[in-house]
Amino acid sequence: MKQTRTIKISGTFTAIVTEDVDDPIRPGLIPTPPAGYRYQFTRPGWASFGLPLPPGFATAAVRVGELETQTDVRTTWADGSIRFAQVTAKVPAGELVVAPGPDRRGARARGLSGGLPSATVVVTVDGQDAVATMPAMIAPTWLDGPLVREGRAIVPFAGATGRAAHLRAIFDCRVYADGAAAVSVTMQNGRNHPDAGTLTYDVRITVDGVTFTQNTVTHSYMARYSKTRATGDRAEWIPDFQSFYDAGALRPYRSTIADAPSIVDADRFGILEIGDLKHPLNAPGDRPDIGLLPAWAAQYVVHPSREAWDYLLANGRNVAGAFSLHLDNLEDGMLHLSSECPNFNLLAIDSDGVSGPAGAGPMLYAPEQGGSHTPALAALPYLLTGDRSLLDELKYWANAGILSSPSNRGAAGIITNNQVRDIAWTLRDVGNAIAWAPDADPDRAYFAEMLENNRRDLDAKAGGDPDTTLLGPSYGQPVAYAQTLFMHAYCVWAFDHLARLGFTPPAYFEKTMRYWVRLWASHPAFDRAYLISYQQFVTRPDGVPFADEAACFHFNYAEAPGTNHPWNRFTCPPPTDATSYLPELYDIFAIATLRGLPNADAALEWILGYQNAAIVPLLDTARRQYAIAVD
Repeated sequence: MKQTRTIKISGTFTAIVTEDVDDPIRPGLIPTPPAGYRYQFTRPGWASFGLPLPPGFATAAVRVGELETQTDVRTTWADGSIRFAQVTAKVPAGELVVAPGPDRRGARARGLSGGLPSATVVVTVDGQDAVATMPAMIAPTWLDGPLVREGRAIVPFAGATGRAAHLRAIFDCRVYADGAAAVSVTMQNGRNHPDAGTLTYDVRITVDGVTFTQNTVTHSYMARYSKTRATGDRAEWIPDFQSFYDAGALRPYRSTIADAPSIVDADRFGILEIGDLKHPLNAPGDRPDIGLLPAWAAQYVVHPSREAWDYLLANGRNVAGAFSLHLDNLEDGMLHLSSECPNFNLLAIDSDGVSGPAGAGPMLYAPEQGGSHTPALAALPYLLTGDRSLLDELKYWANAGILSSPSNRGAAGIITNNQVRDIAWTLRDVGNAIAWAPDADPDRAYFAEMLENNRRDLDAKAGGDPDTTLLGPSYGQPVAYAQTLFMHAYCVWAFDHLARLGFTPPAYFEKTMRYWVRLWASHPAFDRAYLISYQQFVTRPDGVPFADEAACFHFNYAEAPGTNHPWNRFTCPPPTDATSYLPELYDIFAIATLRGLPNADAALEWILGYQNAAIVPLLDTARRQYAIAVD
């Protein structure tokens, strides 16, 4: 039996939910919240961290132990309780419980009479200096309470000419009640203006007398970088990830993941460098950055060491900023797809500003056309820290998936004619931007519209598909297309994430899971060992359906390739090859099991034991990002 209801996702955003009351697949999680979450503070000092929370946990504020605590609420659930907040306290070392606390809104900071730190940036182009100076007064628009205040100033460069005139220094200044401070300086080069573009300069960034200098910086158009200077005692902590699970931000990972963190190399992770990430982004291969979150994020969740933290944050800040996708309008806000630029192409630089960015390249690290290989670099770092610059990265990358789509999107931002994996990762990023951005964020309604437009379009495609087929690597495409296991796994993964965030997932979520579980259950008609193949046709290329699963198997894997056969079977590994796509199939079966699909638990048990448990070392080491925990 179907029923339709309207639910409030967060703040002012709602979604129409049509669900089968007898079906275990439905959006939402809503666990019974615990009394508190246990944080381990490994170093004393000022702690300011992001805190995702489930509905009903805290109404207005939280408290860290019995300490005075400031709670800056970013977004709320439908019942008005906190969904995400940035929490600040001056902590001792040791374990403290984060629990609901008294409402301290309206209180203001103490001990700020010393004023703000001083900060300046000097860029030198062809011997000419241009200067941006942080104002002496900045409104506390990000953090504002009795313990800490933070505001932002976006400053052009005085004396700049040519392309340098379109550089912006973004000063995020944070001052604590005892005078400790932190200033983050972000150098932005993304204005949608014909005189903007890639340029080379020397830079000096000085905060309270401490200077960072680098000569011959080639600053690509639409790229950015930042440097931070902090004073005072800064705490270090290990979060209680149970709050992330309860809030739908993460699924737990298998605890057997190997403790082998990557290490930040200063040269590879310098300003405008991309660390260990592959470029171009569409480079093939078994990549640790491809997944709902990268492998190094799973590493930190299971083994939260300092090395893993540094690597996670370096990717979220340095690497994410190095890509040329940070495009702003002339008011220094994010450029939106609209009726004025309905087919904007982010990669078409040196354009008219309507069909593509007006500034000039070259782009050292360009994004790909579409989001097929897009990593989620900033999502977990933002949730862990609550830092504003990381929210910027999360939103820029989400918008890049829309603005770089290879299909003719129109102002509605429809990306559903792209490859399935493009749909998966772009909607993952858009969903994160809606779920975790502040209620008053000016970009939030835009992303909400993009998500809903694409869900409706996907559902229209799903309604026209025969029940026996998913129709290829692009949903709703002609039957002559082959379907691709790993792309479908990505969509199951991403759509499950959207559902756990509280959004209505596309109908393909259930359809895709049921297809693969049903195919597994048809054994021996369809030899389940071949489920790990690269791709398969689900109807004959002439559009004639297979009579049954046995006919599907015979056509794909038993017939000798001939002149009329669509491919050579070298792309389909024999049953003895268990290493290629086992993790992708594992995630489909794992999520289907967690969603309660019939036969999914038996399919999961089979894959965990297949070929002497060949998948286990893959999940624990090389493919850690796929290691969703089920028990």
